[in-house]
Amino acid sequence: MTNQLKLPGLVLPLADDETPDRSDLRDWPDVSASTVCHFAKQLGAAGEALFDCQMLCFGELSLQVGEFFSFDRLLLRPQGLVRVQVKTVTMPSDHGYRVEPRKGYRGSPRGLQRYGDDEFDLLAIVILRESVVYYTADNARTHHIPHSAIAHLRRRPRASFDAAIAEIEATGRAPAPGAWAAELAAG
Repeated sequence: MTNQLKLPGLVLPLADDETPDRSDLRDWPDVSASTVCHFAKQLGAAGEALFDCQMLCFGELSLQVGEFFSFDRLLLRPQGLVRVQVKTVTMPSDHGYRVEPRKGYRGSPRGLQRYGDDEFDLLAIVILRESVVYYTADNARTHHIPHSAIAHLRRRPRASFDAAIAEIEATGRAPAPGAWAAELAAG
């Protein structure tokens, strides 16, 4: 049996009212819409983790950036940096999964706003309940992934990624290596 060594000075929080009750998620993905809303930040983080996992499996190098950027990850590619916005969708409609990429949150001073055309290069739509990711270089107001596309995303998980990257590289939208260094340094 393995024992966890004590770390001097480390005081772990007690499991009381400060620790969120995660029991509502034990039946994932069969949870209510209110449960999804309550755990939205956590489920969004799970979507970003699935994106990171897929990038590692694809042999891509992805870096997390601060929340103050208009994108969530940077892909380091030989042709340049690719700014990635990750959006997680959890609840399907009758026709599939619908995503409206927006920044901000309800109740914030600025509210929800549409992303500008130059704020990210690649959109990664994580369909969390299906454990698949759809990639696009299209900055449309709304994206719809039909239920019928899920099997293809499972069978060929890299196909939409390769197509989106090819579009980004063909149009020259990816910033040149080093172009983001100044912005990242400025933070």
